[in-house]
Amino acid sequence: MNSKDYLLMSDPLQLTLKLLLRLSFSQTCSLEMTADSESVIAATLANGGVCPITGERIVSPESVKNVLSLMLSCGLYNYSGDFAFKVGLPAKSGVAGALVLVVPNVMGVTLWSPPLDEMGNSVRGVQFCEEFVKLYNFHDDTNSSNSLIKNSYETASSTIINLLMAASVGDETALKCAFQQDVDMNQGDYDGRTALHLAAAEGHFRCVRFLLEECKVKHDCKDRWGQTPLTEAIQFKHTKVASLIKRHERAVSIKPGSWNKLSMSSDTADDKDKGGERLWRKFVEKNWIKRDKEKPVYKFDPANLEGLEDPDAEKRRAKEQDQLEELKVSLKDQLERKRYPSAGDHHHLHVGGNLPTIPSSNSMNSDDEAKAAKIIQKKFRSIMNKKKSTRKQPNKKTAEGKKKL
Repeated sequence: MNSKDYLLMSDPLQLTLKLLLRLSFSQTCSLEMTADSESVIAATLANGGVCPITGERIVSPESVKNVLSLMLSCGLYNYSGDFAFKVGLPAKSGVAGALVLVVPNVMGVTLWSPPLDEMGNSVRGVQFCEEFVKLYNFHDDTNSSNSLIKNSYETASSTIINLLMAASVGDETALKCAFQQDVDMNQGDYDGRTALHLAAAEGHFRCVRFLLEECKVKHDCKDRWGQTPLTEAIQFKHTKVASLIKRHERAVSIKPGSWNKLSMSSDTADDKDKGGERLWRKFVEKNWIKRDKEKPVYKFDPANLEGLEDPDAEKRRAKEQDQLEELKVSLKDQLERKRYPSAGDHHHLHVGGNLPTIPSSNSMNSDDEAKAAKIIQKKFRSIMNKKKSTRKQPNKKTAEGKKKL
């Protein structure tokens, strides 16, 4: 037992503290985490202690400052000085192969690669951080000849520009980040146009809803030309956005203690026009709000086809009838020529039976021709039926013979 251990044994308070430190260190090193959960911790530190997923403040700004200072000075064991010189960003490595990198006000990164170097750091993790800084320069202020301390006016103007640009393009994520960083969402540009003005004019419904419900911005603020977000949405015919702003306006006016001139009955033109009320009434009266129409159900109904006949159908039918009559006449002439070679002689046509004599074409009337044609057709049909019956008979005999076999 050396003198140091003897002093610890003689002083029970120091011994208790040392045991507590060892216990807390072993418990802290025994935490089991994934790369996803550890990246959320890194992003929370990069966001000033506010969780980017839930929007809740987890760590105070003072604690974030102290943690980042320790990570930059001694986060990578004996390689911390070289890492701070080459990379210049707060980081923390572990013997399990994990490396946490924090880029303040930008993002948090977690790497996991088990192969370690002599210092106990992840080889690929350190190499990634060095290449990452070469590709993206996060130290623009150090390369400029200007002062490192920005002017307050420049900071305020850049904040306003970023806020308005996010609202104009509909970047809801950027608006949420600005709100979490305690940015005043009611501030506007030189003309007094706020983020709600631009989001309503461009028709970004989700951004307008976030600004009204989450950020609690003023819905009736006017710009340099006296335009409100409601009038902007109506002017550019963004019906959903206009309806959302109007519902929010009425909900605010109904709350106790927040009655304004719009909710009270007034005869003055200025009070009626408060918040674009007159324009809104005109907007509703003209039925600019498009309502969803019920889609018709199409069913087939034969009655709908009545009256849709082709107007030229009768002409086509008459033409076809004329062609049929001409064909009949030509067939009659051909039959007469075959049966009666000389026009003066009278022959009898015997086809399977006795038929009446058919006179020549010179002595035939129209009635006689029609009767002769009917007789010929009947006889021809009877002949064809007999032929069909004779064809079917051997088939029956063969079938009976097969049955006997």
